[in-house]
Amino acid sequence: MIKVFIATSRHIGKLCDEWAHANTPTGFEIVDDMADSDIILSIMYEKIIPSNYTRTKKCFNFHPGVLPAYKGSGTFSWVLINQESKAGVTLHLMDEGIDTGDIIEIREFLIAKGDTAITLFQKGEETIFRMFKGWYADLLIG
Repeated sequence: MIKVFIATSRHIGKLCDEWAHANTPTGFEIVDDMADSDIILSIMYEKIIPSNYTRTKKCFNFHPGVLPAYKGSGTFSWVLINQESKAGVTLHLMDEGIDTGDIIEIREFLIAKGDTAITLFQKGEETIFRMFKGWYADLLIG
């Protein structure tokens, strides 16, 4: 049995976790201990995954921002400050850096005239949830 840990501390991550519990392929199980996992899926997780895990496990991150330009937190505020026309989210393979690693997919969405950091954050969460559901089985199976 291949063990999967879903690292999250946000509402959208909890939705992804609930969805994953109902849709995990045969041969995989979701575990509650990162150390006991073979695969880690990070969904807007507020902590840095230790490098000993990123070196020894498959680790994927659903990041609320377009990488590599918008690393870290507060990315939706920064796209507004920088007067961008689009924002987005990135799915990437994690390595020892912060918000680095091979990019698997970027999904962008237009910034509307009345958008705020909060509305962009909500659009980002919705996009991550759709992206998570679309990629979940493929990430596990490889």
